[in-house]
Amino acid sequence: MFFQKTRDFIAKLDLPKSDLYDLPTSGKTFPDGCHYRLEVPTVNSAEALKAL
Repeated sequence: MFFQKTRDFIAKLDLPKSDLYDLPTSGKTFPDGCHYRLEVPTVNSAEALKAL
């Protein structure tokens, strides 16, 4: 298999084999009650601002 060397290396490091979907949901929120935010990178032009 193409990625087998990578999977074997990850296993040797004792890292998870995949995303841990069984993690509990966090109860933490931002002050307005939202659970997540998006970070907007620096806007260097009007075209970039329009795209956002």
